[in-house]
Amino acid sequence: MYRDALKTLRAWHQNPARKPMLVRGVRHVGKTWLMNEFGKEKFDRVAHVDFSRDASLRDIFAEQSQYPLRDLLLAVQLHVGFKLHPQRTLIVFDEIQETPGGFAVLERFQTEAPEYHILAAESLVAHAYPAGKGFPSHAVDTMVLRPMSYSEFLRAVGRGDLAEFLALRDWKMLAHFHEVFNSQLFLYCLIGGMPDVIQNFVKKSNFRLVRDRQTAILQDYEDGFTRHARGGLQRRLKLIWDSLPRQLDCNTHKFRYNAVAPGLGARELTPPMDWLVATGLVRQIPRVTVPELPLEGYRDGAFKGYLLDVGLLTAKLDLSMDSFLETTRLFDRFHGTLAEQIVQQELAAAMGEKPHYWSAPRGNAEADFLLQSSGTIVPVEVTGIANPRSKKLAFYCERFHPPVAVRISLAQYQCRRLPMPGCPGTEYTLIDIPLYAVSQLAPEIQDACRQNAKPQD
Repeated sequence: MYRDALKTLRAWHQNPARKPMLVRGVRHVGKTWLMNEFGKEKFDRVAHVDFSRDASLRDIFAEQSQYPLRDLLLAVQLHVGFKLHPQRTLIVFDEIQETPGGFAVLERFQTEAPEYHILAAESLVAHAYPAGKGFPSHAVDTMVLRPMSYSEFLRAVGRGDLAEFLALRDWKMLAHFHEVFNSQLFLYCLIGGMPDVIQNFVKKSNFRLVRDRQTAILQDYEDGFTRHARGGLQRRLKLIWDSLPRQLDCNTHKFRYNAVAPGLGARELTPPMDWLVATGLVRQIPRVTVPELPLEGYRDGAFKGYLLDVGLLTAKLDLSMDSFLETTRLFDRFHGTLAEQIVQQELAAAMGEKPHYWSAPRGNAEADFLLQSSGTIVPVEVTGIANPRSKKLAFYCERFHPPVAVRISLAQYQCRRLPMPGCPGTEYTLIDIPLYAVSQLAPEIQDACRQNAKPQD
């Protein structure tokens, strides 16, 4: 298995001003594997401490203020059974949020022993520690680990050749393998990006076992509602969690609190929604009233909500492998639900992008996503069909006249200059990009923006 996050850790390792690295993410996204794999690649030994299992060290670190740092290092050394060397040993503190003193120890390593290489993993569980007891942002480097992207998935299932080919952006050549990429994308929709699920499929090629593992992961997350929430919050977390797939399927222009359960509204459901977002289980895409910079300044409080992983979404929708035999009809049936889920997931993985979206006041028009590039706002329309018709995008272009627009679908790549609707004598660039190639969207937009900046003949 390969994760792009290894590149981030390699750069951290080479940085002379590095701090302890905190790897953040929900459970089951592969934080432990990533840290140990990096340790095997760059160090002689890995001193791994799991605070969710190692009660003795958990108790010692909870009282860290009573010990000099050398005694804490000695405790780790006694636990792992070998000597810790600053340059040759990677120290891994897994599930660091499970001990109250864990984050304070990271700060002490930064100030008292910066020569040691420290990786720590935090499972994002809101309210798992008291307010003000979170990680010291000034004393650590941080990264967020998400489910595996489509390109990472290709490498994991033995199609790294496709991932490398896609990165070349040779669209003329890629057109000959369009259906190959689409078929792998449909497989990704079913399996998703949770590493354990992917490894299970690679080893056994059994879709029933894939679904069983997805169901187990979903149940573990729901069990977390009970472990870390109190009273009525538990029930409301579950209500929202179950409502998200239904609301995506309904193709509404925003998440509707009043559609979660009778008698409940935003006042009662905002705290549990914030909880789910803080843990990383749900991703919010905020709506803007006007597509102008800065987009954050035009948020109106409405949002669309997505699950963390497309495979878990298909599991909650109870879509079987048989559903994927007629793949185009499947995407069309769900109004782009799966397509939008993939797009926002790929944007986060490839661009670190948190997009926004726009919809008309009456809900009769929408830009599924708005991206910022080179000082330009780029509208994105997403559809799950192979012959897209851009009524929504045409409406947006006629009203706001963007220099670059994007349409993501099951169709092949095209990049064209077109007359701007409602603005005679003006043109804009329309990028049609396949759903499997969202990871290449950023350089395509940048190329279009540079081309637009050149004087036109």
